[in-house]
Amino acid sequence: MEFNEELPSHNKIISALKKDLDKKRISHAYLFSGPEGVGKMEVARSFIKLFDGENNENKIFLDQGNSIGIDEIRELLSEVHKSSYGEKKIIVIENAERMTTEAENAILKCLEEPPGKVFFVFTTRNYFFLLPTIISRMRVFHFHLESEQSLKEVAKNSLLSLEEQEEAVQIANGRMKVLRNFIKNPDLLFAEKEQYRKFERLSHSEFSPGEIFDFAEEISAQKEAKKDLQSFFESFLFFLRFKIIKNARRQERDKVVLALERVEKIKKSAQELRSNTNLKLVIENLMLSF
Repeated sequence: MEFNEELPSHNKIISALKKDLDKKRISHAYLFSGPEGVGKMEVARSFIKLFDGENNENKIFLDQGNSIGIDEIRELLSEVHKSSYGEKKIIVIENAERMTTEAENAILKCLEEPPGKVFFVFTTRNYFFLLPTIISRMRVFHFHLESEQSLKEVAKNSLLSLEEQEEAVQIANGRMKVLRNFIKNPDLLFAEKEQYRKFERLSHSEFSPGEIFDFAEEISAQKEAKKDLQSFFESFLFFLRFKIIKNARRQERDKVVLALERVEKIKKSAQELRSNTNLKLVIENLMLSF
């Protein structure tokens, strides 16, 4: 059995995981870190299947919901401790940055002294969201973006027009899964283009205070506001990454420095989401700082 969804940027990671499997030296905890749409969860599922086969009774997935609180982690650990002695259990937490600080501290104790044959596999889109003490107790793999040429080759064989291909590759920004979603559903590409126009205006400080307050009100009123805001931050970071590369090629140093400063501001705002329940204030403070 082989890994599914192998991409060029996955080669070193998959080679290391295969070595762990071949030598039967499985770490008690793995962390797969990287942007959304780079194939982290696909590799994680393949790895788990190769390690433990199709026995789903041994696997516990936390892959739904806006956040993971301490009660959910306590319930999870209770299930683990109720298992028969020596019974293998694999705990999979997708987008582990959803854990609250209390939840992270609760699971940290289990990572420090893992019971029996209990193994953890976490994925995260935002590496800097997790406690350093958790990261230090896991075998970490960083998933990187695919080359622009790799995405162009895939887009070229799609039904998208030449203009749409160029836009899709630009917005996907190295994320093969995102590009394939655009190809499968061009409406997603249109929606993302609208988002990028908003980022362009924001990066040029073209939003009036009234527009900022309206936008903050709109996004904070959503049912899953925190999740939507995290996605907004992540998309904005990708937009800024594209601007940094573009401006660096043009040797426009001032614009590169400005974009880097904004990246740090977004990261700081993303951190504030963990402890600040006033999402509207987080958005307003960030956008007004531009």
